[in-house]
Amino acid sequence: MDRVGNDLSMKTLAVILLLFIIALYRGSAQEHHQTVSLKPRIDKSAILGIWWSPEMQQSAAFQIEDSAIYYPDQFAQYTYVLRNDSLFVSRDEGVGISVIVRVTADTLVLSAFGHEDTFTRTETQPPESITTLTVADGVVHQHIVRKAGPWNIHTLSIEMNRSELDILSALALDSLLGRERTSSIAKRHPNVLAAINADFFNMKTGEADLNQVMEGEIVKGVKKPLRSQFGVGYSRTPYIESFMFEGSAITRRGVIRIDGVNIGADSAIVLLNHFSDWPDRNGATIVALKFAHIAGDTIVTVAFANDYMGKLGRINDSVYVLAATKRTELNGIAPRDTVKFVLGFLPKTERLKTLVGGLPAIIRDGEIIAQDSMPGMSRRFSETRHPRTGVGFSKDGHTVYFVTVDGRQESSVGMSLTEFAELMLELGCYYALNLDGGGSTTMVVEGKVVNSPSDATGERPVANVLMVVIGHPMSGK
Repeated sequence: MDRVGNDLSMKTLAVILLLFIIALYRGSAQEHHQTVSLKPRIDKSAILGIWWSPEMQQSAAFQIEDSAIYYPDQFAQYTYVLRNDSLFVSRDEGVGISVIVRVTADTLVLSAFGHEDTFTRTETQPPESITTLTVADGVVHQHIVRKAGPWNIHTLSIEMNRSELDILSALALDSLLGRERTSSIAKRHPNVLAAINADFFNMKTGEADLNQVMEGEIVKGVKKPLRSQFGVGYSRTPYIESFMFEGSAITRRGVIRIDGVNIGADSAIVLLNHFSDWPDRNGATIVALKFAHIAGDTIVTVAFANDYMGKLGRINDSVYVLAATKRTELNGIAPRDTVKFVLGFLPKTERLKTLVGGLPAIIRDGEIIAQDSMPGMSRRFSETRHPRTGVGFSKDGHTVYFVTVDGRQESSVGMSLTEFAELMLELGCYYALNLDGGGSTTMVVEGKVVNSPSDATGERPVANVLMVVIGHPMSGK
């Protein structure tokens, strides 16, 4: 489906042309001719140039060149020929629409299907153009092109009060390690309406920097003060907090504090699940446990025999492993012992079904907290204009926003953190978080990459993503 918003006015030539393209793609376009004929024949040189209508917010600007009409906000180009008093506009030879033209030095009047619109000649592109697409009820994509900058901006608004919609995270290659393109991750999952790249990551290993929760299951949990993260609870409430992992194992001998999930740590006790790559733990004490059931916020498991992992060779989705290095607390767990896990995050909110990391929080309580110089970040990261990806939500938490800004390109220079915060505040964010940007910045809508990634090789493989999913049953594990 071509990128046309359901709410565009039929009174604009731009929409007429776009509707034509939709019909063309569906194989049902037919050539239309107006019977009215104005004389004399149009002077081609009179229609060349940039035209726009300040009364139209969407698809209002276009440039008529020698043999093509170019729409900069859509990155779309159509061919045309003059026929008496009309422009015959097409994308495929012989199939198109005819639009009656009246032109003066500074005014272009276009008429088709009983509608007439007037455009004004301008020397430059208008300051802003917006194209809107309703992806689904409660999900709206906007492409904003701004002359100031210039900036190529994509936004996605998601209404959280619609029970059929979910915001989920997904992992590259379904593994803690490795990288995959945002579009590929989205394609592998069912019912995905849109996606953006998420956390910063190790370029060599592909491991995301911070905590991640995927459909209620902890992919990575780190027990130390962390940077801000974006999460969504089972109540559908969004959060931006500096979440820190907290977990314990309850055994017949007492409570064992867990230092993290799927992390490598010296002198620590960690919990490994099927997202782990199961590396050699350097002589660590290992206890393998079989998933039994979930009781409230507690995962109930039963210990296997001591040599179980040697026989299994890997961790599957029904197995957990406790690994202790330079610690003795696991020595008291015997085969067939019941071990209960209580896992979560501080500050306590509710059970999270989605969590990804970012850096830094840029809006809090409706106030911009981003600065061009921020502790722990280089000025090159915060002050220099880069491609940006961000996530935020409204004051009432009912609307979540995904936002990307292209950069490092002639058509879009990127934004500093402060500029990006100003944009997200303008869009309606009361809280907002900067995600991984640069060459990682990617937005996918209806299976297509809609922005322009800055890497010379195209879309960059990343560690994890945020997705908007419709009608997806939550696993709850």
